[in-house]
Amino acid sequence: MRLPLSSPLLESFLVLARELHFSRAADLLHITQPALTRRLQVLEQAVGGRLVDRTTRSVVFTTLGNWLVERVGAELEALDRHLLNAARMARGEQGTVQFACLTTVAYALAPGVLSRFHERYPRVRAALLDDTGQRVLASVRDGHAEFGIGVWSDDMHGIEAQVVCDDPFVLALPP
Repeated sequence: MRLPLSSPLLESFLVLARELHFSRAADLLHITQPALTRRLQVLEQAVGGRLVDRTTRSVVFTTLGNWLVERVGAELEALDRHLLNAARMARGEQGTVQFACLTTVAYALAPGVLSRFHERYPRVRAALLDDTGQRVLASVRDGHAEFGIGVWSDDMHGIEAQVVCDDPFVLALPP
C-alpha cells in the first residue's frame, strides 16, 4: 500500500526533528505553526501512530518518530543524490558513453582522445567497443553504441554518417 506522502510533508518532519521546536521549524520552512502541526498530523495519520509528544515547553519524538526520522532522513538524502546524478546525466556531465570503433582506431587514436575526454568530463565513463567495420555499424544501428568510428559502407541505412578523415593507405614492399 502506498501512503499519500509528499516531499514538503517529510521535509517538515525532518526540520522539526532537527530543531525540536515548532516555532523555529515553522520559521525555517516559511509556514505557520498551525500549518506545521497539520503536516505532522497528516503524517501521523498516514503511518497510523504518534510521532511526537508536544507540550508547551518541549517536543519529544516517540520511539516510532525517532525510527522514522532515521529512515526518512537517509532516504531523502539518497533521493537528493539520485536527482543530482540524474541532472548531471541529463547535462552529459555523468554516466557512460558507449562507442564502437575499428580496432586500428582503438589502438592508434583512442588513448589520446579518451585521455582528453576524461580530463574534460571526469564523471563520464567512456566504454569502447573495438571491432570490424561492419560490426561497428551494427553496434550503432542496434543501439549498443551511441556512435561509431568505422569505414564507409554501401550499407549505411538507418545511420547518419559523415566522413571525418581520409586514411592514407600505402603499399609496403621490401627493398
